[in-house]
Amino acid sequence: MQSAAYTHVGLVREVNEDSIIALPEAGIWAVADGMGGHEGGALASQTAVAAIKAIPSRNRLRDAVNATEDALMEAHEELRQRAVSDFDGRTIGTTIVALIVRQMVGVCLWAGDSRLYEFSDGRLSQLTTDHDLFNERRAQGGEPNSRNEVHRNAITRALGAPQPLFLDAIAFQIREGARYLLCSDGLYKDVSNDEISVGLSETTLDRSGRALMNACLANGARDNTSVIVTEYGGV
Repeated sequence: MQSAAYTHVGLVREVNEDSIIALPEAGIWAVADGMGGHEGGALASQTAVAAIKAIPSRNRLRDAVNATEDALMEAHEELRQRAVSDFDGRTIGTTIVALIVRQMVGVCLWAGDSRLYEFSDGRLSQLTTDHDLFNERRAQGGEPNSRNEVHRNAITRALGAPQPLFLDAIAFQIREGARYLLCSDGLYKDVSNDEISVGLSETTLDRSGRALMNACLANGARDNTSVIVTEYGGV
């Protein structure tokens, strides 16, 4: 699996609270989108990424996934402690989406609304489900009161949040020729699915990453934006 990774502060925010990590040689990639103000959000996302970077190499997929989950749980507790010691009890947190690949099998761990997409045979599919109030109420069989932007962005899971952390996980077969996109919400807030598909259709991973970022900037880039594009055997 090869990859191209980009992050940008956008055109409105002053500080980039996103953090990314791309380790093709270790078979792991992640995007974290921090929350809690400039200093707190940046610290939270950096803490999550640093925890993943510090994981010793694991050859077996199960071992790598377990080690990643443990590292993120530890980062969650660290952020909760830092909130008390350094931020007067104010919550600092981050979403996370992480992809681990071994021998054409991928596992995604996530919390929050950073996403993993698959682009295969011209079709874009969202593999993750956002952890927000809208989806939570829908999963419980209820009807959300509103579908407006503010309501949809009410995150229900994050590293550093006061409540216990529950990471969702999916396992899937890596498709040869398919591209996989990890991104923060800054991308899909300003870039349509059609535009994402066009970007992922570029000839190389680097061109795809640049096209996605340029589309976001052209559309106003209201938030920090991070993208990682991966592909088996890609260039």
